[in-house]
Amino acid sequence: MIKFAVNLEGRPREIFVIVVGEFIKTARPVGSEFLAENYDLDVSSATIRNDLAFLEELGFLNKPHPSGGRMPTAHGWHYFMEEVWQPSYLKEEEALKFENSVSNLINASI
Repeated sequence: MIKFAVNLEGRPREIFVIVVGEFIKTARPVGSEFLAENYDLDVSSATIRNDLAFLEELGFLNKPHPSGGRMPTAHGWHYFMEEVWQPSYLKEEEALKFENSVSNLINASI
């Protein structure tokens, strides 16, 4: 088990989890306007952009295009798997399928 020096809390953690979840669903970078329009975060898209930039500084997200959204990095995937994801509610075969999908995404981003 990898231990991370940072422990995300509050809105940055919530946004990180949402970005990872949306990326898993769509395999597309997630932008601040999408988050502001589709999730009840009670902040402006500019505030969300600041949180996304913070997550990018930590190395959890990257921005593949200057005006695009963000997607998880390999470091972000590892953090998600070690510190966020709780597979206990999944059946074992679903958990294995999910882990394989995440591994493939991590390997593709390296």
